[in-house]
Amino acid sequence: MHRKGLTLCCLILLLFTLSGCVNGHLHVTVRPDGSGIYELKVETNRLLLTQFAPLRGRLERFGYQMTEIKHGDDVGWIARKEVKSLKATPPGPEFQTISPLAILQVEDRRIDLQKGIWFHQARLHANVDMTRLNGLNLPQLNQFVQDEADLRFILTLPLKPRVHNATSVSADGKTLTWKIVPGKVTPIDLSVRYPNFIAWGFTLLILILLLITGWMIKRKKRKQPPPPESFRWG
Repeated sequence: MHRKGLTLCCLILLLFTLSGCVNGHLHVTVRPDGSGIYELKVETNRLLLTQFAPLRGRLERFGYQMTEIKHGDDVGWIARKEVKSLKATPPGPEFQTISPLAILQVEDRRIDLQKGIWFHQARLHANVDMTRLNGLNLPQLNQFVQDEADLRFILTLPLKPRVHNATSVSADGKTLTWKIVPGKVTPIDLSVRYPNFIAWGFTLLILILLLITGWMIKRKKRKQPPPPESFRWG
């Protein structure tokens, strides 16, 4: 018991010598045409950054472009990848079975679509689960990580969502940020209303055809010669 307590104290002391712990985010940008950008940022001290080397190597194999960053004593990198279709290439496989992300799980993911005549509505729900950290059975360590780690999920949309539970929102309302709390489950919920482009396009086409038809009828009437004067009797 004494050795375990000593080891724990040494671990906590070591962690407190690390400036800033971990600062990271996953930023997903959605474009109107369905394409998008995945961006993962990892920023920490030089000693802890080595633990993310397997993740970096895996991201590079999945086609991510790396940019080195440095802020004061902290160093890190930003991995960025553009995809033609977010639906065809969703994020996830490149992050699996990689330590230290093994303590982070995304569960209960649902996307519900409600189709209407003029507008559709999409609802997104997911739970970012970091309760595996509690399984380490080190409450002091858990509290330290909760206080020092700055983990965020950022989502940029082409439209402003109607409902969401984001921690913060950009001025234009299109970039949402959720703060991910280590040791807890962070729910992500949002609802987006977007036009039914097929219905609007079809309606616009009909209006254009009606305008053209009305213009042609009016023009044809103007070109017709005036009727002959009627005979007067008497």
